[in-house]
Amino acid sequence: MKMERKGWINLLFILPALLLFTAIIYYPLFNSIKYSFTSWNMTSPLYEYIGFKNYADMFSDDLVKAGFKNTFVFTLYSTLIGNSLALLLALVLDSNLRAKKFLRSVFYIPCLLSPIVISAVFGNILQYHGVLNEFFHKVGLDFLINDWFANAASAMPMLIILNAWQYLGYGSIIYLAGLQTIPAELYETARMDGASKFKTFRFVTFPLLMPSITIMTFMSITGGLKLFDIPFVLTQGGPGTATETMGTVIFKIAFRHQKFGYATAISVVFFILIAVISVLQVRYTRKREVVL
Repeated sequence: MKMERKGWINLLFILPALLLFTAIIYYPLFNSIKYSFTSWNMTSPLYEYIGFKNYADMFSDDLVKAGFKNTFVFTLYSTLIGNSLALLLALVLDSNLRAKKFLRSVFYIPCLLSPIVISAVFGNILQYHGVLNEFFHKVGLDFLINDWFANAASAMPMLIILNAWQYLGYGSIIYLAGLQTIPAELYETARMDGASKFKTFRFVTFPLLMPSITIMTFMSITGGLKLFDIPFVLTQGGPGTATETMGTVIFKIAFRHQKFGYATAISVVFFILIAVISVLQVRYTRKREVVL
């Protein structure tokens, strides 16, 4: 009886938070699924149930196709480049550098800034008459001058580089924490066995860093798939559809074309894709984690 009473008391304590979480997360989620089967345009309280028409239409929509393609390209390259650079920086900061504490702070600062602020600053730097092109002109490198975000060939690579730069410090801190959990005795044993630095990294450091790799890969993938703010501020999805992401596509369809039912259907499909990819990635990397 005492245990049952204690259980009810515990439930009463968490009930307000549970109700709030349900109202903010689960109710909108299930409501979105309902609206995805309608022609709702938000300007009228009336809407018509149209079955799976919204879901069928997205497979022939060129804007949606471009959004899916660009989102996955951005996610793939930003994950590979961002994680590789963050791991390399962590290895450098884990060495016997005198200024390593200062450098950790310097590299971490950009991720504290809003992506909107970062986008506005780099938008001015990388525009055609911006600082970078002026520098190229001054030093006689006019052939490198480019309208970086107005050129379809360079717009997406610049977004990838900008995103990798902003979160480089954050990733390096995660990897640095993982490096510092590896016992020094393992490195001493590897040196006594005559292992080179590369083999030590491959067979000692890398396997024991897998928990950190799991975390950073998960965060990179989910962050990349949900990308909206940087391309929205810098390119509006252009030039053409070169930097359209699913975030910008859903925004345009919902708020510019007033097709909220259609936009909701796209959101539901994209939510399922993110969930599936995230689960598969976590399962794959966790199987390769090594426990000391």
